[in-house]
Amino acid sequence: MKICPYCNSSIPEKEEKCPSCGAVYWEPEQNKLKETVETKESEERRGCLCLFLVPLFLSIGVAAFLITAGFAINLMVHFESNQV
Repeated sequence: MKICPYCNSSIPEKEEKCPSCGAVYWEPEQNKLKETVETKESEERRGCLCLFLVPLFLSIGVAAFLITAGFAINLMVHFESNQV
C-alpha cells in the first residue's frame, strides 16, 4: 500500500493515481533538491552589482535634479529682483 502525499489516503500498489483526489503518486525521495546551487556563467556576480548600482545611480539622479531645480529657482528669483 502506498499513501497519497496530498490527501493521505491509501493507494493500491498497482495504481498510479489516488482514487480519492486523482493525484499522481510519487515517491517522497524522488524529488529531493540538490545540495548545491548551480549558477550559469552569465548569471555570476550580477546580483550584487545591481544591488549597489541601482540605488547609487538613482540617488545621483535625484541629487542632480534637485541641484538643477535649485539653480533654476535661484536664477528666476535673482532675475525678478533685478527688474526695474
